[in-house]
Amino acid sequence: MSTKINKGNLDQNTPTYWKWIIAFSCSWINVFTFGIFRSIGLLFGAFVSEYDCTYRQASWPVSLIGSFASITGLLAAFLSHYFQIRTLVFTGVLICSFATSICYLATDIIQITIFLGVIQ
Repeated sequence: MSTKINKGNLDQNTPTYWKWIIAFSCSWINVFTFGIFRSIGLLFGAFVSEYDCTYRQASWPVSLIGSFASITGLLAAFLSHYFQIRTLVFTGVLICSFATSICYLATDIIQITIFLGVIQ
């Protein structure tokens, strides 16, 4: 008895370069997201010294990064029923890149909390 694999969900007409662009975009999402996780000890000390805030205030961006990363996974799964994966990936890359980049201009720990903790 042989089992036939249903390839109905795989788009055979999608050009190969789009598949590589999506894979590259997913890589960049992980670089921005998990790069922040790996360097959080350095960022925590920098938040306290640069923005002259308490440890409690400096811990908010750190805590919210992990929480919102998990929540956006559920949101992406829901949105994948209504939008193409390509659109979701590109939107995620743009939002993540913008939020991480705009932190350079932040003048307050609250701005860091919003851009790095919530949006990114």
